[in-house]
Amino acid sequence: MKMKNKLYKHHKSKAGLFIRSVSILALGVSAVVLAIAIPTYMSVKNQQNITVKAESENADSSSEVASYN
Repeated sequence: MKMKNKLYKHHKSKAGLFIRSVSILALGVSAVVLAIAIPTYMSVKNQQNITVKAESENADSSSEVASYN
C-alpha cells in the first residue's frame, strides 16, 4: 500500500498550513501578553489611586491646621 501525502490527500497547501500555525502562535502569544498586562495595569492603577488619595488627604489636613492657627 502506497502512502499518499496528507497535504495532497486533503487538498491543503503548505502555505495555508504555515499561515494557520503562525496565526495560532500569534494568538497564543497575545493571550499570554494580555494575561500578564491586564492585572499588572490594574495593580499599577490601583497604587496610583491610593497615592493620589493619600496626597489629597494630606493637603486637606494641612489646610485645616493652617486655618486653626
